[in-house]
Amino acid sequence: MGTEFANLIDKNYPSEDYNDLMDMVDGVIEKGYVDERNLFVTGGSGGGVLTAWIIGNTDCFRAAVVAKPLINWISMIGTSYIYTFMAKYWFTDFPWNDVDQYWKRSPLSLVGNVTTPTMVLTGELDVRTRCAYSNERK
Repeated sequence: MGTEFANLIDKNYPSEDYNDLMDMVDGVIEKGYVDERNLFVTGGSGGGVLTAWIIGNTDCFRAAVVAKPLINWISMIGTSYIYTFMAKYWFTDFPWNDVDQYWKRSPLSLVGNVTTPTMVLTGELDVRTRCAYSNERK
């Protein structure tokens, strides 16, 4: 399972990992461990991406905190110092050659579905997930 399982999100994140996370939520609800009317979700950086993805795909959480997220992969690659790494290891090409793969994995593409009250936390000094408008180094 290990490597094969881990490789399911290679150049495919976020995607099926949402199903894995929600299967776990469903499992703990079925066991009676949590109150399904009182669920919350949060995550930072990669977890921020997943949290934004989750609330774009379900309304089962009462509230969410999306911390240091990547909301739009297209703009991220245009403002990041690791854009060549991203295009090689997280995607199959640059967005100007294949914009669809970036958009279909951007939580921003799901924003019209979001009904969950959400707090978004960002940091201007965050070197990896900076606000796109804040490129000036302090």
